[in-house]
Amino acid sequence: MKELLLVAITILPPIIIIYSFYTMDKEKESLRFLIKLFMLGICGPILVTVISEIIKSLAPQYFLDTSRIDTYNLLSLITYTFLIIAFIEEGIKWLLVKSACFKSLEFDEAYDGVVYSVVLSLGFAFLENILYVLTFGRDVALLRSVSAIPAHAIFALYMGYFISVAKYQTKSFTKNTLLLLSFMIPVIIHGFYDFLALRYNSIVMVIILEIVFLIIGLLGIVHLKKKGKITNYPSIKYCLRCGEKCLSNICDRCGNIVS
Repeated sequence: MKELLLVAITILPPIIIIYSFYTMDKEKESLRFLIKLFMLGICGPILVTVISEIIKSLAPQYFLDTSRIDTYNLLSLITYTFLIIAFIEEGIKWLLVKSACFKSLEFDEAYDGVVYSVVLSLGFAFLENILYVLTFGRDVALLRSVSAIPAHAIFALYMGYFISVAKYQTKSFTKNTLLLLSFMIPVIIHGFYDFLALRYNSIVMVIILEIVFLIIGLLGIVHLKKKGKITNYPSIKYCLRCGEKCLSNICDRCGNIVS
């Protein structure tokens, strides 16, 4: 029974959060595409580990021993939380989301960017959560279910918002500026989150921070939903017979008429 509870605490939070964001989408995304993004997200912690180990071998002074966090000065802690943890993790997620989604024909609605970012980021959090639980046990699983898992979704919410806004832009400078913000804003929020968590070790402070950023982020979702469809962008339909995506009323694979 305890093992079943541990599995539930580990696996369910990312799935519940993804479902919550998914249900807010009026025109539901292809489950096949979302599963692909989730699996890409699962690759994220592996890439982060590889990159972190390479950087650590070159500059070990920037990596802190979190069991002795009180012994480090403020600058060291800021460098570690913002430039090592947040920059690398959000950088990997941003590269995966942008490469997989930004030019995809699936991305035809303003809110889509949020869904894609959240799904991929929670794929990342899913594997990360399993690794933490296997290492530290049930207490960590429960703690992360109300802190780290929602935090990853909130970082992704901001990433997706700015990616979606960038998708609408026709001017290169504006588009590139918004794409830069879609990377930097999650890095800043993530870094601030980790700084507070390590510096003060207060779950209450972390949850209050999450609530504040979640409320602001939800206002962004309201803004995106008012935009609706991306103009001059082909509408995608799916063939009910073979599941192939179609840009016209006739499926190119099986010839079925798509309504």
